[in-house]
Parts: sequence; structure tokens; C-alpha cells
Amino acid sequence: DGGPSRVLLIRHGQSEANLTGEDVPDTPLSDDGLVQASSWRHEIGRFGAEVVLVSPLRRAVQTACLAFQDTSTPLELCRCAREMWWDERANTPSSPAQMLELLKRLPRGGDVSG
Repeated sequence: DGGPSRVLLIRHGQSEANLTGEDVPDTPLSDDGLVQASSWRHEIGRFGAEVVLVSPLRRAVQTACLAFQDTSTPLELCRCAREMWWDERANTPSSPAQMLELLKRLPRGGDVSG
């Protein structure tokens, strides 16, 4: 049917909330999480992703931009990829302005669409 023949799911690196146990809104990656996300960058291309659908949460966007920084794979924000525990503050997205500021500081941040 022309659709994808396989789907690769990658969990975000360790977030500040994972580290501290605090439920804070749209927590970014911890220092360890940044290292974890970056550790994918030399291997991720061999999986042959055609597109990366990214949750609109900071930790997921950071992970995708760091992991795919050496590729040209399209990066697209996808609300449907967001965590389903919406009553947790950690799963409350930042404002569009906050997301744009984050994207300015990330490798390939300017390539993220959606």
C-alpha cells in the first residue's frame, strides 16, 4: 500500500522531571539526557528513517534534534505523538513562543516543521 514498512520508536533522553521526580511543565532534558540523545547521532542514520514525527514536548524535540543532527531526515512536530497522561504537568506543552526559542538553540532546530 506504499506506507512505511517499519516504525522506529525512540524514547526521549532523561528529563529533569525523570531525574528529580518533580512534576514540572514541559521539562527539558537533564545533562545526562542531552548526552543520551546525542549518543544516537552516529548510529541513527543506519535505520533509514524517512521522516521523524516528534512530540511537541521539549524533551522529545531536544532528543530528535540531537539524535538526527547529522541527517537530512525531515523532522515534524506531531501532536498525536504526545504523552497521553495530560493531567501531569510534565506533559503540558510550552507556548509556541517558548518552543521557537528552544528550536533556535538546537542543531536542526530551524528544520523542524509543524
